[in-house]
Amino acid sequence: MRVARAEKAPHLVKIVMPKTSTRRIKRSLDTFGIDETTVFPDLQAVSRVVAFRWKG
Repeated sequence: MRVARAEKAPHLVKIVMPKTSTRRIKRSLDTFGIDETTVFPDLQAVSRVVAFRWKG
């Protein structure tokens, strides 16, 4: 994982995670009730979360 600060906006942080870790990280966040609908509460996000949970 790599963390970088934006030069023009020091209050923003970009976190780059290896693609191989995304499924594990999503599962961990889901355990705590954090998923895509927390950030993007639209119908498309809800459908992606349902598909993610359905695939197991």
